Amino acid sequence: LRCKGVWPLVKPYLDQPGNCQWYYILATVFLGLWGLFLGFLFTLWAKEFWDIMEKKEGEKFLPIMTDFIILATTIILVNVYASYVGMMMVIHWRRWMTFWMLGTWLGDKTFYQLQLAQSSGFLDNPDQRIQEDINMFIPTLIALVTGLAESVGQLLINLPLLIVLSPKEAFGRFYCPGWLFYIAVLYSGVGTVAAHLIGGKLILINFARQKYEADFRYSIVQVRDHAESIALYGSEECERGQMESRFDSIARVWWMMMLYTKRLQFFTMFYMQTSITFPYLVLAPSYFKGQISLGSMFMLFRALGSVKGAFDFIIQSYGSLTEFRATADRLRNFQAAIGDRKNKTEVVFTPLTKAESTGTTLLASNMDIWLPPGSGDRAVWKDAGLAVRDGEFVLLTAPSGSGKSCFFRALGGIWPHARGAVRLPENTLFVPQRSYIPQGSLKQALAYPETEDTFSDEEANHAIEAVGLKSVLANRDLSSVANWELVLSGGEQQRMAIAHAVLKRPQLLLLDEATSAMGEELAVEIYRLLRKPGVLSEGASVVSISHDVTLLSPLHDSCYSYNAEQSAWTKAFQKLT
Repeated sequence: LRCKGVWPLVKPYLDQPGNCQWYYILATVFLGLWGLFLGFLFTLWAKEFWDIMEKKEGEKFLPIMTDFIILATTIILVNVYASYVGMMMVIHWRRWMTFWMLGTWLGDKTFYQLQLAQSSGFLDNPDQRIQEDINMFIPTLIALVTGLAESVGQLLINLPLLIVLSPKEAFGRFYCPGWLFYIAVLYSGVGTVAAHLIGGKLILINFARQKYEADFRYSIVQVRDHAESIALYGSEECERGQMESRFDSIARVWWMMMLYTKRLQFFTMFYMQTSITFPYLVLAPSYFKGQISLGSMFMLFRALGSVKGAFDFIIQSYGSLTEFRATADRLRNFQAAIGDRKNKTEVVFTPLTKAESTGTTLLASNMDIWLPPGSGDRAVWKDAGLAVRDGEFVLLTAPSGSGKSCFFRALGGIWPHARGAVRLPENTLFVPQRSYIPQGSLKQALAYPETEDTFSDEEANHAIEAVGLKSVLANRDLSSVANWELVLSGGEQQRMAIAHAVLKRPQLLLLDEATSAMGEELAVEIYRLLRKPGVLSEGASVVSISHDVTLLSPLHDSCYSYNAEQSAWTKAFQKLT
């Protein structure tokens, strides 16, 4: 199992505030101990029952059957509630672990930084790690731990019985105290080693199978998310070929799994079938020689079966162990990658209050920005700076590939390969070229990432009308639910993002090609809208990154262009004020 790989996934749950998890553990231990005690009583009952049958003591039959009913009822209750408590613990643990993983993945923009890290190619499909792998990890771990604890308990209870009550002569032929214990250890030990040698490669095969299954599912989701582009390109056959290729990988791994599983099943089935007759073959000679009674023989059957079953735990659980190992490795890799990432950008951010602004809304200085190692590790900005005055509209332009969007991301604190100092107001809004619009009600899509209750219906309708979407959404009210990324065109989605800016009224608005999908007339109208008093906060500034200098420069107060020699911004013009 490699506990060093499992423990980092378990420890945070045990260390969380509150004692609820320990209540589940204590309840599981309590019910497990009760189950072991009841199993021991059943072993004693079996001895008495078969002794009565052998001696034909009919007057004792009904009383011992009454004992059986009481004992069986208690065993049923304990087993049912043990299962119920286990299920309670599974959902409690899964809820906590899911939220914990989501927090570490989403915190500090980690999800974005991991996507940028080219060296983290093994971090495929975080959705599978969080949803499917956690769902497999927790129930399997609980089942394995409780199964192991039960095996140890059975061993501790039945081992003394096996040693003390073993016939003095092994197989009725030679003197050997406690010989049944040696036979059980030898038989199970050989079986465990053989099972590991035969099925050891199933660990790697299951790891690969989970990866290829996730890749195949992701390719299907990609078709759903990009249905319009694929339909317009007519690339259905291309997508089908890619999905079939990925499914072929699943089929190849499945055949490998079938091969090794067949080998393992041949052995385990043979082992389990021989285990049924094993106690009879071992104890029959002693019974026929009169060294043990029928009741003692059946009690030794149960004791020997329990001890051998405890030693057989690995064999019986080997399939589950291989799948669990692969799942734990995937979760551990995910956790390690989050921990090994570049924790935060080296850019130092300082909130800029109105009292401290001294007429400046944005101040960036000593900005060094470079590309990630997988993209050449090339510096694209060196000691760059930018100052934006209150109420100023600034246009930034640079050739394609020069890193202007990297500068935009560094200002937003999401680009890990940067250092410098940035001062900006807390009420700042960044709008990328393609904004994410979630599925849901129209008002929620408009308010995102705030909740729809943040704004009134009047404010939402005003924002829609201001950006010219009223006619587009004429047949829909604010409660209408849709996949807005499919309903709205690219330009309409960009206007929806501007509508959110109108709702939020930021002190600083940064736009990265945020009007590129609109026509020229609409783009001009949007900037004129942003300049109107009351649309944004009083004294709000707007910074636009765009290549369309001819169209947008008349709508801005200043323009900065990229200086390739200095890797910095150079002022192209500034209007007189």
